[in-house]
Amino acid sequence: MDQNKLKVIEFDREEKYIRDFLNLAKKLYKPEFYCENVNEVREILLEEHVLSKYFSIRKLLVYYEASVVARCILTEYEGDSNLYIGFFESVKSRKIAGKLFEYCENYALKNSYKRIVGPVDASFWIKYRLKLNLFDEKPYVGEPYNREYYPALFRDCGFELTDSYSSVRYLNIEKDYHDEKLESIYSHFAEKGFVIKSVKASDFDKCIEEIYSLMTKLYSTFPLFKKIDRADFLKCFNRYRYILDFDFVKMAYYKNRAVGFFVAIPNYANYLYNPSPAKLIRTAAQRFRRSDYVLIYLGSLPDYSGLGFALAASMLSELEKHGATSIGALSHNGRSGKAFAKELQTLNYEYGIFSKKVELYNL
Repeated sequence: MDQNKLKVIEFDREEKYIRDFLNLAKKLYKPEFYCENVNEVREILLEEHVLSKYFSIRKLLVYYEASVVARCILTEYEGDSNLYIGFFESVKSRKIAGKLFEYCENYALKNSYKRIVGPVDASFWIKYRLKLNLFDEKPYVGEPYNREYYPALFRDCGFELTDSYSSVRYLNIEKDYHDEKLESIYSHFAEKGFVIKSVKASDFDKCIEEIYSLMTKLYSTFPLFKKIDRADFLKCFNRYRYILDFDFVKMAYYKNRAVGFFVAIPNYANYLYNPSPAKLIRTAAQRFRRSDYVLIYLGSLPDYSGLGFALAASMLSELEKHGATSIGALSHNGRSGKAFAKELQTLNYEYGIFSKKVELYNL
């Protein structure tokens, strides 16, 4: 490869570059593994996304002669010493990825950033993390899927793994299955007056407000967390009302106050990306007949130690009723969340956040 033919382009809103940015991912993935929400990415590129007011971005493409071969978006937050790299895609070439990372690091150096961190697709609330294993498994809904050679590209260009996450695949629960520990914890909280119940569709607006309040408190110490306003959170999560099976949305109350939640989403795989109106109608009609669920949001106030396990017991009971398998998704390693039903666990998916100290770049 003639490196003199590699060129990094920083663009604004030019349609040609937006089209090239979006088309690269389509070329890199087979249809069943393609997980890019084109409409959302276009909104971000045009700085018209509901969350765009919280950050500023720089949009980059790498061309080899006339062909686009790599891309990313750099995201900046006021007062943050980290520069975030996201929406990363590249052909399998250390030299090409290195050309892009070199540009990013030089920008970070000129603007006094201490580290480059990623992948972070603009926001904690959009998508982050790099998939590290099990690339032959078809993506589950919400999974940050990427090409199998991306971890090596990051490492070869000087990035180190600084945060790790995992997801666990669970077998379906047989009718005679019992987890005595979970059942005991659930009974303990029930006796103390806690109420754990599924949400009704008619209560979605109240439920999502309660989840926002709890998430803002509970997730504030998570890596990469950035607080957003209530109204913007509701806009981002409003679409969930059309895709949730509300049997699998669990809320915990104590003295009529929301103190915990556990949300599972039917596993639509990559079916929901770029949906047509007809596809959305079919999805809404089928959401109560799914046989696999992604356990994606879990939290309880720290005043009530063990409540997360009681919520897990309620969710396992729901999975048993439906005869469904599940994936406990994207827990930060070192935090609790996957210590239950170990005998039902099969696959273990791994993910990471990489970072690199900003310094003069050497290819």
